[in-house]
Amino acid sequence: MAEIIQKDGTWTVDGDTVRIVPGRGNRVHPVRQALGELAVPLAALAGIAFEPGRKGGGLETTAA
Repeated sequence: MAEIIQKDGTWTVDGDTVRIVPGRGNRVHPVRQALGELAVPLAALAGIAFEPGRKGGGLETTAA
């Protein structure tokens, strides 16, 4: 299991699921707080890659 802890939330990867739990406080976007905890199957993310860019980068789809 891998875990990424940030000020605005926590991402946990456990075999076949990614759990995204929003943080608390003023710096967390209200939409993230309203959505609450999300569980996303890893299969749904299989075709996505992060491409770094000048201003942080973005997500791109990869050919499957």
